[in-house]
Amino acid sequence: MKVIVIGLDGARLDVIKKWVKEGHLPAFEKLIKKGTSGNLRTTLPGPHSVPAWTSLFTGRNPGKHNVLYWRQLKERDYKLKTISSKDVKTKRIWNYLSEMDKKCIIVNALLTYPPEKVNGILISGWTTPDQDREYTYPREIKKILEKFNYRIVPECRNRSKESLDRLYKALEARINVVYWLMENYEWDIFINIFFETEILHHLYSSFLDPLHPQYNPEYEKIVMGCYKKIDSFIQSLIDNIPKTTIFVVSDHGFSPVRNKIYLNFVLEKHGFLRKKRLFHKSQYKTTNYIKKIMKITLPETIKKKLQRKRVEKEMEMVIDWEKTRAFCAMGAIGDIYINVVGKYPHGIVSKEEYNNVREDIIEKLKNDPEIGDKIRGIYRREEIFSGPYFDQTPDISIFFNGKCYSNLYKGVAAEPVDETVGFHTLDGIFIAYGTDIKENYTITNAKIVDVTPTILHIFGIPIPRDMDGRVLKEIFKGDSEFAKREIVYQEIDEKWRIRERIRKLKFEGRFGTHSISQKR
Repeated sequence: MKVIVIGLDGARLDVIKKWVKEGHLPAFEKLIKKGTSGNLRTTLPGPHSVPAWTSLFTGRNPGKHNVLYWRQLKERDYKLKTISSKDVKTKRIWNYLSEMDKKCIIVNALLTYPPEKVNGILISGWTTPDQDREYTYPREIKKILEKFNYRIVPECRNRSKESLDRLYKALEARINVVYWLMENYEWDIFINIFFETEILHHLYSSFLDPLHPQYNPEYEKIVMGCYKKIDSFIQSLIDNIPKTTIFVVSDHGFSPVRNKIYLNFVLEKHGFLRKKRLFHKSQYKTTNYIKKIMKITLPETIKKKLQRKRVEKEMEMVIDWEKTRAFCAMGAIGDIYINVVGKYPHGIVSKEEYNNVREDIIEKLKNDPEIGDKIRGIYRREEIFSGPYFDQTPDISIFFNGKCYSNLYKGVAAEPVDETVGFHTLDGIFIAYGTDIKENYTITNAKIVDVTPTILHIFGIPIPRDMDGRVLKEIFKGDSEFAKREIVYQEIDEKWRIRERIRKLKFEGRFGTHSISQKR
């Protein structure tokens, strides 16, 4: 038995079904009619790709795997850090499979740089700093990728012909690399993530719906062209790799952008965030200099770094932390952190005041005349997170029905994709296909954390008890081995947990000779 996982970052099931109905995606039509399909509820915060894919591949919520955003707050600090594979604090599906001597090939999965040793091949995906790094395991695979002109992420941040050409060339190279790896290496599970779909949905979501005022059939054809290439790729897998279970999944969905909400503006309006009173225009010198540099034609990777530097510098200079009770620190997601005493350098909210402050924020936001009706969901941290990294999770998570920018004031770009017209929704896609999968079956309650335990069950590997997901037994035919097989569980890896506990104690200065000051 082999398993293929095809990730379509940001894919929308309604769009796929529309194009299936119109006859454009015959392979997807086969997967849906001869398999199981439905929405896949993603995780907060965000929803955002980095925590979502990490939850999918770990079967756990962010409070257990420690991933909230691709740049997130440092412990006990207001500053942000860029995270990497080293920040993922639980095992991912390929770790469990490798331990059971299953051959794994992983291509372009998020947050896999630096690449770890697996029983097979791992090619790091988005969040790899650049392609000059050693981003593959084993290292010699990188030389093979160069022959295909492989790109980790295409530089496509607008709707120009040049950008789109780069995207389609990158897509073609990725597909060719996957074919080559499948044919030349042994594998039991093959995981490949297409990030091209995410990029196109950011750029074109408003133009895909015929009922939307911005609908443009020519733009729709551009996005459909990407899906048609993936459709042909899937058809080739169906034709050439029998006795294989195929999963097609996405980390979240997409909807047209209708609102840009500046959370720090809102928090300031209600008195929870305070700017420095003596803030002078001369203090913008550094950030204005960065703005001027960014107008020069530079590689997108350099522009992103400069933009990030500008946003963080402005936050550092503008916010009066000693008078701020709550703030939003990260990019285009709706997370609010309460400035708690002992947790942050200039915390002012005591533990006794915490609940009252939090409830006050929630009440004020729900009843705010400008944003209240745009909030689809507002959650306290304990309602969605649990685990050893619970304390690092946002105190309040908000899901908007439009795009949310966590900026201090209007005009500061929180690292958006240029010309973006679409942003993430909670419902991704779930499609399963194979000889043991129910045909023409609609699943209604699948969650992103359910994918890994379901695949482990197929391979007969016990499910760790601390996973939040469940085995989706309802997708299997009643007479199949997987439907009849009892779900087996295993205790969590004590060595892994002890190692993480020691790391945390060292940071807190409570282990050996280490202290907080030494750590810093």
